[in-house]
Amino acid sequence: MAEETSFFMDLVAGTVGGVAGIIVGQPADTIKVRTQGTINSGPVAIATQLLRREGVAGFFKGITAPIVANAPINATIFVVYGDLIRYFAGKVILLVISPNQPTCLQLRSTQLGQNS
Repeated sequence: MAEETSFFMDLVAGTVGGVAGIIVGQPADTIKVRTQGTINSGPVAIATQLLRREGVAGFFKGITAPIVANAPINATIFVVYGDLIRYFAGKVILLVISPNQPTCLQLRSTQLGQNS
């Protein structure tokens, strides 16, 4: 039950975090794209024109595609990261260096004291 709750919380957190990041960055991205299409206008002039002509909503044109594309990616990253953190929480990674063997990593359980 706890694993399902953690999975769901990571999924929701990743989705919400991804959407929030896109919403915050969209105005700057809109200005950047419009600046690329002009020769003599700078970002401040573009932003001023956009605000006058289209209002605040103009800064968020085309936001649906980045949300649909990036929200699942961020959700997946959060879920995988959360699962890995929970998996390695009770384990210690030891770096073993031997003159006769290549470097290797050993995973040991701190609770059992045995190799996993």
